[in-house]
Amino acid sequence: MAMIAEELRQSILTLNKQGRALRDISRILKVSRNAVRRVLRHRESRSRQNHPKHPAIGPQLAEIYRRCRGNGVRIQEILKDEHGIEVRRAP
Repeated sequence: MAMIAEELRQSILTLNKQGRALRDISRILKVSRNAVRRVLRHRESRSRQNHPKHPAIGPQLAEIYRRCRGNGVRIQEILKDEHGIEVRRAP
């Protein structure tokens, strides 16, 4: 994966905050739409990792998965009931 310059990254994020469409951002900055998507996706994943509402439950998640036999709906229910974490479906 090619590294994107920090200045370009900040420009993409600024234009996105202004409500510009992905295609417009790519035209204005003369970069591919996939490059814009990568920057935006990376920002979203980092904000989720550092989100204070979601404590690190990684070790517990494996045990919950085993208890629920991989049933995703049941995993959501346990996360909500026992840990107070509400998991939404991806759009």
